[in-house]
Amino acid sequence: MLADTLSYLVQEGVRAFYQGDIAKQLVKDCQAQGGYLTLADLETTR
Repeated sequence: MLADTLSYLVQEGVRAFYQGDIAKQLVKDCQAQGGYLTLADLETTR
């Protein structure tokens, strides 16, 4: 799974991490565990 994710990022670029499906899942998982990460946080990090 990690290898697939890394391959995806190589193909799609950094934007896929900060704005794509990975970003959405990361935020969803974080918030499900009580975190406060938002898509806006990721977009301003780059």
